[in-house]
Amino acid sequence: MVEVRGWTSPDAWILASITTSRRGSTLSRVIGTADAFNHGIPSRDQLASSFGALIDAGLVDVTDGRFRLTRNGKRIRKTWRGGAFEWGQVLPRLEPIPRSSREYPLTSEEWQRAYDEYYPPERRSR
Repeated sequence: MVEVRGWTSPDAWILASITTSRRGSTLSRVIGTADAFNHGIPSRDQLASSFGALIDAGLVDVTDGRFRLTRNGKRIRKTWRGGAFEWGQVLPRLEPIPRSSREYPLTSEEWQRAYDEYYPPERRSR
């Protein structure tokens, strides 16, 4: 595991955007929830970086294309009070954990399909 400087705001944002349900979140759902929390769409690069670090830290698992919080991930996410723009409350809980620089293998095409599922092209303003 290669470490980088430390956890970033997008890491906390992505962790907060993964549902606590046992089924987990599809990539499309993570994108939509992240948009609801931050009024912005996480880029492919942000997602690949954050997912890789969160998985390596043992906070997130991926099974059958669904991102699930582990027991430790749920414990950290619970520190967030749930308000929009307040997901930064998660960041101090991530700080003691080493952060990996490994990227999750997410292609641009996968990101685009998930984004289109969340926000279909026909709904977008022209």
